Amino acid sequence: MSQQGSIGNGPDFDLPDHIRAVIPADPYDQLDLARKITSMAIASRVSNLESDNSRLHLLLRDKDALIRQLEGQGLSPREHPLRLHGRLKLVLQDNMKLAKERDSMSLDYQKLSRDLAKLETFKRQLMQSLNDDNSTAGSVDIGTYNQAKIKAILMRKLYKQLLYATDEASGHAMQKFQ
Repeated sequence: MSQQGSIGNGPDFDLPDHIRAVIPADPYDQLDLARKITSMAIASRVSNLESDNSRLHLLLRDKDALIRQLEGQGLSPREHPLRLHGRLKLVLQDNMKLAKERDSMSLDYQKLSRDLAKLETFKRQLMQSLNDDNSTAGSVDIGTYNQAKIKAILMRKLYKQLLYATDEASGHAMQKFQ
């Protein structure tokens, strides 16, 4: 290693030549240079810490503003359970109303199903009776035939009236469901 710009007869400290070339030979000058380098490093570090500090202060102000806004919108911890309890009570009441309505509709459905089954049975019997009257009409005289025809006409009218009454009843039931 070269001795120009060397620190003197002291230890070498394994410094590269290009750094030793810049370091002054006088120990007091070396200390002054070290003090300046240290001052620059400290100033840089302080500047970075101050910028971080101001950034964190801004972030803290934003968070505080957000907390105040949320507190203004929200409820206090004591009010919150009371409000939830009130909402729960309303939901349970609505649920009970819906359950009663469902049970009522179920009963109406069962009644209408029974009525429909009865009407279907009546329809089958009526159709069978009409078919029986029509098949026996060929072997009966005119007077009996006219009575059978009148009976069939009356049965059809009765059947249509029953269907109309059933449609009307189911219409009322459908209004209940809506």
